[in-house]
Amino acid sequence: MNKNVQLKKAKELGYSMGPSASLKSIESEFCDWCKFNDLPFIEIITKIKYCIVRADATSPEMKLNARGRSLLKSLFLMHPNGVSSIDKEGCFHDKIPAKDVEQIANAILFFFADSRNRVCLTAVDP
Repeated sequence: MNKNVQLKKAKELGYSMGPSASLKSIESEFCDWCKFNDLPFIEIITKIKYCIVRADATSPEMKLNARGRSLLKSLFLMHPNGVSSIDKEGCFHDKIPAKDVEQIANAILFFFADSRNRVCLTAVDP
């Protein structure tokens, strides 16, 4: 898939998905688009059986609070194999089954979109 087609598809989905080499070619432009549209930067590196999922907040206002991190933890607990991490800045999981990856990406988009899951910059968050 050429770069322009892949970037267009990522913008339609709200996340980029494909082999790592092809994602590198659109990473910067897609990240800028995510920032402009107040979306998390979500990247899915596809493999044959499993995928690597990474999501990052694209602004300080998008950082996850305890509720948001808890929701992501529950989501990742459905896929206990592999290594995962979750913090205020985003999340990572290195072994999401390929058949489930689009559902996971859409859930991550949903969690970041809900302001109840974001850090309030005027208050202290644990």
